Amino acid sequence: MNRILEKYWVYVGVLLGFLPLLGWGQSPEVGLTVLAILFSGLLTAATILPATKDYRKMKELELTGHINDLIRYIFLPLACAFFLLAISLIESIVGLGITLPSFVVFGKTCVVLALWGVFLCSSARLIWIVPHLLTDYCNSK
Repeated sequence: MNRILEKYWVYVGVLLGFLPLLGWGQSPEVGLTVLAILFSGLLTAATILPATKDYRKMKELELTGHINDLIRYIFLPLACAFFLLAISLIESIVGLGITLPSFVVFGKTCVVLALWGVFLCSSARLIWIVPHLLTDYCNSK
């Protein structure tokens, strides 16, 4: 049960996408620069992962098969950041002088809030797990 909760609790962030249905929430005005920084930070973490394959804890993760979970844990917020970047870029290109129907704006707001919710929850999971891996490595040396 604990393992299932650990894997899937981040999808609670999708609930943020339902806030506009209740009359709350609006799409956050986060610029492309901020999203690009978040994306590049996560991409850096993903590229560093193969360099840690000789650490004792990483070997344990490989033997138990949990390394795939760790990779998914890194790539979920990376995918959310990528889609948020794409939506923001499309919005900045298409939004020049074009008035979109209200249902399109409403749908975009729901999707963006859901992506932000999953991004924040999955990033929090990474912030919790990765230091434990590094601390274990540092204590084993």
